[in-house]
Amino acid sequence: MALNFYILFIYLLIGLYTDVRYSKLPNWLTVSGVLVGVLYHVATDLIGGLIFTLLGLAVSIFVLILLYLFKALSAGDVKLFAGIGAIAGMEFSLYSILYSVLVAGLISVIILIVFKLKFLKKLMYPGYYRLLTILKKEPKHTRESFMDLKIKQFPFMYAVIPGVLITLYYF
Repeated sequence: MALNFYILFIYLLIGLYTDVRYSKLPNWLTVSGVLVGVLYHVATDLIGGLIFTLLGLAVSIFVLILLYLFKALSAGDVKLFAGIGAIAGMEFSLYSILYSVLVAGLISVIILIVFKLKFLKKLMYPGYYRLLTILKKEPKHTRESFMDLKIKQFPFMYAVIPGVLITLYYF
């Protein structure tokens, strides 16, 4: 495995930590990922490395800017993939985006199933709600609908890490 994939691994671990812990991908991380990718590839292949890096960077941003405009991703996720493109190149970045979006879809389906089951459980225990009504304590969740129970978002890094690992496996 080439050195740039070890760099990518460290970059993603730091990204995972900051995204899960702080719900943010800091600019210092994304900018340093891009700079390290550019410096590494320019040092190893001069002009060819610069073209390789800039293509990976530009294509990653171009593809993900649409998801950002539709509020499916945050700007930090777009910049993170710009760093992935700069470090690993255009082809690797495109496959990583594809697999990450597929994994995110799978995670979303699992979340929907889990929360729908929780909502159905609430509907199956009407005696509990009658008892609370008799005691004059209206539970907060009697007014909730299924749509109120949904999770608005989850850290995209939960999908990026498996997406990159799948890409690395097939690359």
